[in-house]
Amino acid sequence: YVTGGCGGSRDWPDEYSILDILDVSDPAQPAALGDYIFYTGYCGGAVAVRGDHAFLSYTDEDNGRHVGVLDVSDPSQPTWVGSAVTEGRPIDLQIRDDRLYAATESGGFVTLDIRVPASPAVLGAWTEARGPAGIAGRDGLGYMADGFGGLYVLDLSRPGFGAPSLAAVM
Repeated sequence: YVTGGCGGSRDWPDEYSILDILDVSDPAQPAALGDYIFYTGYCGGAVAVRGDHAFLSYTDEDNGRHVGVLDVSDPSQPTWVGSAVTEGRPIDLQIRDDRLYAATESGGFVTLDIRVPASPAVLGAWTEARGPAGIAGRDGLGYMADGFGGLYVLDLSRPGFGAPSLAAVM
């Protein structure tokens, strides 16, 4: 699953971005399985897949930032099924169990519940970083690399009850 393109808008309707789905079981000869074209907005960067759903970074034509969700059960015909608004463009996505963790360009760490993939729900956000570059989550903790601030360790043990809290900075 790879994304790219330049994004379409009211001002540039001939431009688009795309999610390509490739079979790389033979790395020497990748085979195209399907694609989803975004004629409005922009899809680029982060993609995470769980089961029949691909979660991706999506910016709509009004510059709203989202985690978009595509049903990829039939790779030849992926379909848009939903999204969740984030406070910034997701630059890294990681899935752990029923949670999707997103690092956003605006310095945020967002936790989403993806038990119902078509309706991902934001459980909490922490927005104190200055330049997140990557994330991971495990055992109730979130780890976010920040190009300016080091490594942040976040307590995610109660994400349904508010924003994650800072546990440590390294």
